[in-house]
Amino acid sequence: MRLFADEYIKRHCKRGAGKDAAIAAGYKERSAAVTASKLLAREDVQSYINSCEEKIAEDLRKAFLFHAVDAAEALGGILTKKYADDRDVIAAAKDILDRAGFATNKQAATPAKQGDLSKLYEALESDNK
Repeated sequence: MRLFADEYIKRHCKRGAGKDAAIAAGYKERSAAVTASKLLAREDVQSYINSCEEKIAEDLRKAFLFHAVDAAEALGGILTKKYADDRDVIAAAKDILDRAGFATNKQAATPAKQGDLSKLYEALESDNK
């Protein structure tokens, strides 16, 4: 059961993943699709697959944590204009606000093309009211 589940996780997003996983786990090819369907219907198999996928997701979050910190520092550098023009500063600010849940309206995007930071600031302030 675990061998099948592990093989299924490896192929999870691919068409025919269940059948291929059953074959890789040693089940007979002619009955692999039926065997996979039966195994995937079992609660213990689903529980195992879900716990493995959660572990994989957590490992990925941990692995990319340092990259996320680097990306945040890069955006911060752009915002402080260490190495960016007004258009880059505005794009970075909008990205940060969007990721934080503060969507900007289309009026706020217009001043970015003009390079007018004061108009953008006023537009962003009106969005937050």
